[in-house]
Amino acid sequence: MNSPLLTPEDVRRTTFHTHRLREGYDTDEVDEFMDKAKDTIRRLASQVQALQTDIAKYKAITGQYTIRHEWSWK
Repeated sequence: MNSPLLTPEDVRRTTFHTHRLREGYDTDEVDEFMDKAKDTIRRLASQVQALQTDIAKYKAITGQYTIRHEWSWK
């Protein structure tokens, strides 16, 4: 599933229909919304993990450059 990511506004505006024959929300609507929310959270978590890996790499590269730069002044 690769649906568009949910926005906070999507979550705020979402409503569910109630059934006339029984109390509660339409379970199919709720399940569909929960699937979208789950997909959004999973994709964002994956992006965060990838960015954290990139940050660690760039910090290591920057640290190496700083060490080399300090030695070149001595």
